[in-house]
Amino acid sequence: MANERGHYGKNGAPSVGQYPSRTIYVEREHSSTGAWLLGALAVGGAVLFARHQSRQIEQLYKTSGLPYQTFTGSLRESARALPTRAREAYRGIASRVRPARSPTPAPPASTEQPALEPVPAPAHSVRSGRRR
Repeated sequence: MANERGHYGKNGAPSVGQYPSRTIYVEREHSSTGAWLLGALAVGGAVLFARHQSRQIEQLYKTSGLPYQTFTGSLRESARALPTRAREAYRGIASRVRPARSPTPAPPASTEQPALEPVPAPAHSVRSGRRR
């Protein structure tokens, strides 16, 4: 029978209209509490290190007398300036005027006929004879 294909013996597969006699449970590996704690410790350490580096950079700027701006402050300022910059760029494109085309003068008509030059031989080999 088609529903028993690949099973050997009568107990291998249920017959048509019958439920399987046994249930197979698949267990998954559970994450341990230790792994969660280790991950949280690593993330927390990374955040504290980044904060420390940010404070060090701010301190360097203060001691050198340069103005310091945080990344988020710089991002905020750039975002506020975007509409103004886009408007200026659009106006610059719209106000650009194309120069008028000047008609190109036609070459003077000559009554002389150009001298015919001999055609040079090709630089590669030329197949002679009939094509098959």
